[in-house]
This record gives sequence, structure tokens and C-alpha cells, in this order.
Amino acid sequence: AANTAGILSRECYEAWLRSRKGPVATPEDSFRRTITAHVTGTKKRRPFPEAVERDLLPRLRARAVWPCFRGHTDAQGREVTIGRSGFRAMGFHERRNERSSSISSATKQSSRGPPTSPIATSATHQASGSALHSQSGARSATAPAYSPTGAEGVPDSVAALHASQQQQQQQQQQQ
Repeated sequence: AANTAGILSRECYEAWLRSRKGPVATPEDSFRRTITAHVTGTKKRRPFPEAVERDLLPRLRARAVWPCFRGHTDAQGREVTIGRSGFRAMGFHERRNERSSSISSATKQSSRGPPTSPIATSATHQASGSALHSQSGARSATAPAYSPTGAEGVPDSVAALHASQQQQQQQQQQQ
């Protein structure tokens, strides 16, 4: 198990700040965005390894100011409160694992009868070659194929993950 207490430490924040090429306009918020982007795997950031994410998420979700900002003020003299509301988004691996369990549920459901969840419905439609449908009906041509929040793009990414897993299984069976 990973120990991620140091990631939210003052020492880590200051080392990160020193590593920036130039002055950062809002360093506290920039550090928060950097950490959360690595946790979620968004904004072209490489996600933390799964063990690190698993240990870090409870620390981020705690409704308390991050240790690196406790008792500190920003450039305007205001108390830094980053972390007070907790982190509500899903981590990269957490989301991936949930989707793979949704895929296995969708696969099991499709063999038993009509699916009951919107994700299962979409995965089943795409797997059978039917038109894609979102939770609200037919997906528009301008809708994104993937959304990091998991809203509109979940069915497409679930189906893509499912297809990828099937290819891996077929390759393993051939070996």
C-alpha cells in the first residue's frame, strides 16, 4: 500500500512551486488543479498509479483544508481553504474499475434479457451495431465521444473498453 501523506505536505507544495518555470498567478489553486488532474487522469496528465490513487482519494475527499495550506494565506492575505469542501470526482482507476464492472453487468444482463440501466442499454446497442442512444434518447452528432465527468460520453467509452477487453481475451486465447 502506498503512503501519500507527503503529496499534500507543505514541503511537496513548495518543491512543486520551485519547479515552475516562472511565477504562478494563483499557486495554491494551480497546485490543487495539478493534483486533481493527476488523480482523475484529465487535462493530458498521466494518472497516479492505482495504489497511490487509492490512498490519496480519502485524503482529498476529507472535508478539511489540505495540510500544505493549513494556516497559510494567499497573495491577497485571505486564508487558503483548499480541501474544505472535499473532492467529489472519481479517480481515474476508480472510474475505470466501475466501468469495467458495468460492462460485465451489461454483458450478463444482455444474455438474460433487456437491460435495465442506461449504460447497459448503450453498451448493448453499440455491441449489436445499433444506433447509439444516451440516457435522453438519440445522441446528437455534435455530442462528445468522451467526457471526463462521465456524463454524455460514458456509453461510448464503456463500449470501447468492452471491445478492448474482448480483443485482449481473444489474443490471450490464441496464445
